[in-house]
Order: sequence, then C-alpha cells, then structure tokens
Amino acid sequence: MATVQLTLSDDESERVKKQAQKEGITAEAWLTAAVLDRLRLREEVSYLGTGRRFQSAEELQEFWKRCSAVAGPGREPDWEEHLKAINESRSRGLPDV
Repeated sequence: MATVQLTLSDDESERVKKQAQKEGITAEAWLTAAVLDRLRLREEVSYLGTGRRFQSAEELQEFWKRCSAVAGPGREPDWEEHLKAINESRSRGLPDV
C-alpha cells in the first residue's frame, strides 16, 4: 500500500473536512474516494471501457449512439422545466442533492 502526501491550503483542508464529516467518513477516506472517483471518470471517458481514447470522429459518433440507446426513448426536459422542478423542490423544503 502506498502513502500519498497532499499539500492543501487551510481553506481547502477545512472544506474537505467539512464535506467528509457531512458524509460520515474521515477526511482521508473522503480524499481517497475522490481520487478513485476521478480515476474512474477518466477511464469511462475512454472508448467504451476499452482503456483507449477515441481514434476518430466515427468512434465518437458510435459512442454517442450507444449512450442514446442506453438512455431510452424519453426526451430530456428543457432548462425551464429543470428550473421549475428545482424551485418546487426547494419550496417544499426538500434537500438539495
């Protein structure tokens, strides 16, 4: 197991500690999860999980076709609909996610 040392400003350190506390974990566990999440996201950017980058516009188009197929046939609401849902949620006292 490797040990990694980070240098954070006091403000950054406090922000990390507060967020970790909200999530009920240590700052170390939060930072570890953040690093692994970022790695996972970078890996997902690679072409369909193969670990390689898109080589052509055609590969990128194929990726988006597959994403659309997974998303289903429904349509995405426009921004005004999103704002309305957000504001209704806030007015009901539901927590922001």
